[in-house]
Amino acid sequence: MTAPDGTVLAASSEPLTVPARPAWLDNTIGVIDTVPPPWTSLAVDGQTARMILREYRLGNNGLPKQITAAGKEILAGPVELRAVVNGRPTSLEFEPMQRVSTTERRVAWRVRGHAAGVTVSGTLWLEFDGFALLTFDVTGDATTTLNELAFDVPIRRKFALYARGRRLLPVSKFVSASLYPEPFASAQPVNVGDRDRWFYSPGWQWPNTMFNEVFVGADTRGLAFLTETDQFIRGKKYADFTTTGDTVTLRINLISTSTKLDRPLHYEYGYIVMPVKPRPADPRRYQPSYFATDKYPEFNRRLCVAVNYHILANINTPVFRNPRVGRALVRLFREKYDVGVVADTYMSAASTTIPEYALFGHEWDVIPRDGWVTPTGRVRFACQSTSHAQFYLDRVRRMVEDMGLGGVYIDVSGPMANSNPYSGCGYVDEAGVRRPTVPLWASRRMFQRLYAYLHTNGRNGIIYSHTTQSNCIGGYVDVVTDGEYWGTERERQYTRLSPDMFRAMVMKTQFGTPFTFYIFHQYAWRGNAFGTPVSLKSVLMMSLLHGILVSIGDDVGMREIPPVWDLVSPFLARADFQGYWRDECPVRTGSERVLASAYLMPGGKKALVIVGNWDYKPRKGVLAIDWEKLGMEPARTTVTEPLAGGASLPSVGRLELQLEARTFRALLFAVR
Repeated sequence: MTAPDGTVLAASSEPLTVPARPAWLDNTIGVIDTVPPPWTSLAVDGQTARMILREYRLGNNGLPKQITAAGKEILAGPVELRAVVNGRPTSLEFEPMQRVSTTERRVAWRVRGHAAGVTVSGTLWLEFDGFALLTFDVTGDATTTLNELAFDVPIRRKFALYARGRRLLPVSKFVSASLYPEPFASAQPVNVGDRDRWFYSPGWQWPNTMFNEVFVGADTRGLAFLTETDQFIRGKKYADFTTTGDTVTLRINLISTSTKLDRPLHYEYGYIVMPVKPRPADPRRYQPSYFATDKYPEFNRRLCVAVNYHILANINTPVFRNPRVGRALVRLFREKYDVGVVADTYMSAASTTIPEYALFGHEWDVIPRDGWVTPTGRVRFACQSTSHAQFYLDRVRRMVEDMGLGGVYIDVSGPMANSNPYSGCGYVDEAGVRRPTVPLWASRRMFQRLYAYLHTNGRNGIIYSHTTQSNCIGGYVDVVTDGEYWGTERERQYTRLSPDMFRAMVMKTQFGTPFTFYIFHQYAWRGNAFGTPVSLKSVLMMSLLHGILVSIGDDVGMREIPPVWDLVSPFLARADFQGYWRDECPVRTGSERVLASAYLMPGGKKALVIVGNWDYKPRKGVLAIDWEKLGMEPARTTVTEPLAGGASLPSVGRLELQLEARTFRALLFAVR
């Protein structure tokens, strides 16, 4: 305190200790200039871009005119940015795009268009995995009213069978819908999960819900549009589908209520086409384990990865809980089974008991704050747009290099709605209220770095992901499991899961990443809490009819799954899967409860047919076989049941089969 003449009247001081700069801060783990496998360098010729499995032919508006995905053109026409200005439909005229940069990873263009006093200007960049980000401003003057502004995405009907919406602002909501015109009679709207988060319906019923991500596609192909924010969305209408002849049109409304252009409107929309990478040819990549134990050697010899939930002293902490036991387990699986043990990590969560949280928690925290309690203390959700991303990547590096782990199992790893200003997320609306945004692009960068670290410089690590992530990051994991939300069904278990719903909601086979069904009720340690656990045969019946396997995490599964893996996984890795719903499927039952799907190996020498009884009582079924579609001749083909002792069946056009309730039979067709 000083007097008017500057004389010091009183003074005090407090020592301030500035913490040392953490070694992990601003690290460059996983930052590379090259393209990681299995992708290849981006090839660009004018406004045509080619990447693995896909080709984009781009319009001057920065949107695709046509897309070829896995050899098929999926669009019914160019994607348009549609506008109504001053009450009149207006055609936006775009100048030729100007390319501004090109590398093997990314190409960027400048985009500019005009119409009736409206200007659209921005940039488009496209990366090697097929993800494109279109960033643009819409400007005009105070006399201009923008009545409507929308993306119109016309898709060929055969590639628009399912739709999914993912809303994270501010409350999570996940919806799935069947778009095909004749759903099974059993298809019913169903609300699954806690807090009304998961919905399914035979038909899109959510045009007035803003979604951060909208996906539309078929069994192995798809197209998704994504945005981080609703800041400049005007009006209640958002996403809807209309069908005209052989075209299904997805419309995403940016403006659906009249808006004066007295200030710029800013938009960032990503889009990506699937599959984003080839499915792996190694059958073991379809065989993850939820537990690392030496109790079942035949099970372990087939694994691609083994999870240990209790190997770390604290979440994301690269320290063994029990050093002697942990090191021995990691060494055992590596040397005896050639399998990596991975820890259960949380990419979007931080323990409040670690020293780093005391320094960075104000930045890391997702607001509104939430989390859960563990034996070592409280955990809070952490934002991926903050330095927590660098912290997590450094911890993974130490788990791999210091502890010898083979990669990571990631849970609680998706982007979350966040209004924390210290994270760079959120915005202040016109009423002065702070609203959340979703850091999709930051999450994508984090996954890219994690993937690059584990798959370059001689490493062949694995990322085992619990729950499918955002559409823009789904390719940056090695195996996925999803479906835990069915646990909230409790004693109802899977009774409301219809074949129709499984296809649209559960069967996420579009990315090219091996997908497994998280079979919550099959685990005795969970299923017993809700009644009798569902049998392994029952969950395999559901999954194998849809071209996927199940996650394994209990003694029953470890004992019984090896012969199923030996039979099915080679087909998952190489075969052409023909589901019971496809016209090309060579086997039919004529029933909605007894279903049959086929896996056809290249070369026409082998085929696997799964016949499943979805009903809760035994049924007889007649399997009609189209030998021409099967690509085989009856006289030169054997039919056996490898999972039933190799029993032989006649090579005929119609087989009568008896099936127990909620079970399946696997028939192997092989040319002599």
